[in-house]
Amino acid sequence: MKQAIDLPKSSSSILYEQLGYIDSFDAVVDKLYAFLIYKETSTDNKKWVVRIKSSVTAGAVFDPENKSLQSAIQKAHAHKQAYVVWGFNLVPKGDDPRLVENRIFYDENGEFSKFEVHLVTRDNEGKALPEKVVTINWHGAAISEAEPNNDFMAFFAKYNKACREKDSVFIKSILPANIPADEFEFVVNMSYESTVAIEASGVKPSFKQAGNMMEAIYTGDLGDGITEFIIDFYYHNNQWLKYNPEA
Repeated sequence: MKQAIDLPKSSSSILYEQLGYIDSFDAVVDKLYAFLIYKETSTDNKKWVVRIKSSVTAGAVFDPENKSLQSAIQKAHAHKQAYVVWGFNLVPKGDDPRLVENRIFYDENGEFSKFEVHLVTRDNEGKALPEKVVTINWHGAAISEAEPNNDFMAFFAKYNKACREKDSVFIKSILPANIPADEFEFVVNMSYESTVAIEASGVKPSFKQAGNMMEAIYTGDLGDGITEFIIDFYYHNNQWLKYNPEA
């Protein structure tokens, strides 16, 4: 299932970089609340902002040079508040548990640190679904995600299954089209061996996203003296790939 919101296409004057994506369906109003977080950089002066585009609500703009934002953070820091809510927000009220909040965090010096997008929608009985959160550092790279979005996790499950079963059709679909036959065979075999070894170790992955790249990071005793193993995936043209097509 593709993202509900597409990243704008870059031009010679403006570059767009996806930082994160989060969505959740609200069964009461039958609408998908989706939020695309991306960095917009002007090529002439390198000035950048982070934008949040929404499928249902108003969006938000995070500009590091915005005086009102700087003032709000200074006040929050002085009053020892943990974060500042910025842009459109929807808070639980009465029997409506929906939550949409953009939270800006800062360090001990009151400097921009990171921001988070929090999302809660409802099931068909009006009860709150589990909260989803995406966390992005101020300087442009998604540093963590409470739970990688469903699209990636579905892909990741298919990837592991394909590696276990040596599914050459699936594996080839996420590799360069012109990959040599001998190199492809090597990739298939190595993917099988690493997947089997990791699953035997019982080590579970953590995930780190930077722009359109997602890292699956395995840390622990993976056998043969290996204590860390990282797999990179890249989101391009509405699909996850095992290589960077823009490199």
